[in-house]
Amino acid sequence: MKSKYYYNSSRAPSPNMPRSIGVVGIIYDGDKVLFEERRSEDEKWSFIGGKVEDNESVLQALFREIKEETGQDVSVYEFFGIFSEPGRIIEYLNGGVKQVVTIAFKVKLLDNNVKCSNESKSIRFRDINEMSEDRFVETHIPILRALKENKKMHID
Repeated sequence: MKSKYYYNSSRAPSPNMPRSIGVVGIIYDGDKVLFEERRSEDEKWSFIGGKVEDNESVLQALFREIKEETGQDVSVYEFFGIFSEPGRIIEYLNGGVKQVVTIAFKVKLLDNNVKCSNESKSIRFRDINEMSEDRFVETHIPILRALKENKKMHID
């Protein structure tokens, strides 16, 4: 297991690293959304995304992460939300602990013939209401909730 994720949990350790920025692409195919099943001990589901590297913009990170994890390019994107509440914590195996801010976008791909990368166990388009929070990466739960509530835009 690479890391542990927490969302407003009393069990979360205190951060000992600077806060980091991540991006998420909420990728649509009709009324379904693309989810990845992560390679970890608990095999939880999440949206497609990752960390914004120091040498790239938020949009460059979004396009890179989607290309790496799906094999496809973004054709259209729209800002969805900023998820910044301090209870979103990641704990790494090396002992590093950080809060994460995630900037989410609704995305359409040039081609929905996605390919699963080595980072994921599987990826597939599913109905958003099929996704239960207990099988979801904890830091992505507020994004899932905002999407299920059909919010046009979310900022916390």
